Amino acid sequence: MKKNFSNTTLFSETFAPGLHLKDCTIANAVFADCDFQHTIWQNVNLQNVQFHNCRFNKNTWQSGEISGCTLVGCEFNKHVWESVNVVQTLIDSAQLKESSWSGALQQVRLLRSTWSDVKLSWSTVAESQFYQMACMDKNFPWEAMQNTVFDACDLGELTLFQKKLSQLIFSRCQFALLDLTEAQLQNVDFIESHIEKMLASKLQSEYLQMGRVVIDEGNFTNVEISGGSVFTEATLTQCGFNEAKLGMAVFEKADIADCNFKNAEFLACNLADAHLERVSFKDAKLSTQSRNLTH
Repeated sequence: MKKNFSNTTLFSETFAPGLHLKDCTIANAVFADCDFQHTIWQNVNLQNVQFHNCRFNKNTWQSGEISGCTLVGCEFNKHVWESVNVVQTLIDSAQLKESSWSGALQQVRLLRSTWSDVKLSWSTVAESQFYQMACMDKNFPWEAMQNTVFDACDLGELTLFQKKLSQLIFSRCQFALLDLTEAQLQNVDFIESHIEKMLASKLQSEYLQMGRVVIDEGNFTNVEISGGSVFTEATLTQCGFNEAKLGMAVFEKADIADCNFKNAEFLACNLADAHLERVSFKDAKLSTQSRNLTH
């Protein structure tokens, strides 16, 4: 069965199993409180389509593109997106269960949604946002993600060992563990995030952006920051910066306790208005530009 729903508005419709949409474009349509049961979407393109509080049960979507669409309050159960690209689309307050999703994301906003037992196989993610999402154990294509923001998300235990990351922002995120051992970062920001345990030995980056972060425990041994490391207003506890190269380091207004900077190297170090307790800079190499290092 082939049907085109362009330029239509449908409320409370139930589509019986067997609906097969193939090689078509659906544009400027609205679906509200609709049920799609065992629907097959084969090479279907959606343009400016809205789904409100719709339910997708055991749907299969093969190829095609979702562009300029809005999906709010929808439920996806045992849903398969296979090689489906999503562009300039908002997905808000959705529920995804026992589903899989492959394809590329560009300018996608995925907000306040839940996804349990969902397998991700995204090829790329660009210029997108994840907001208030539980992102633990999700297989993000970290090295193929750019200009993407995670805001108020829970990342759980995230291991990025030897990964190359660029153009990412983790704002107000939660990490039980963040492992950046031997990783390479370019323009990655962790502003206002809470990291219970951080492993970052031999991390390499031009700039390390950690403004207003809270780190309960961290290992920054042998990190190499060529430009600057910013910990403005951060709270650092039990962190080791032994033999770290921190470039132009800024700890202004930071709270630092039980931390060790033994043999660390700084191009400059700004500790203005910082509060230090049991902090050691033994054998650290500090330039004449450093300030307030007698704490």
